[in-house]
Amino acid sequence: MGLKDKPMRDRIDLVNRLYEKGNTIIIETARGNVSGIDWYNATKKQLESWGCKFNDLSTGSKGKYIKPACDLVIDDKSKRIEEL
Repeated sequence: MGLKDKPMRDRIDLVNRLYEKGNTIIIETARGNVSGIDWYNATKKQLESWGCKFNDLSTGSKGKYIKPACDLVIDDKSKRIEEL
């Protein structure tokens, strides 16, 4: 993650519409899980600067939910954002 990352406007708009309809939006990232670097504040600031609405944020080093560092997640109820 870096400060040069570019927002995916269409995805942020979709997340914001879901949020505004009353859905709970939890953003999970494994950033910092392997390196031990605490990316929580930088990630929160970046999402807020992009106007992304969410209820909770979790990074690899901080948060209620700790997403493991992995390349593939298998979940029987999961959807890709393109499917929404």
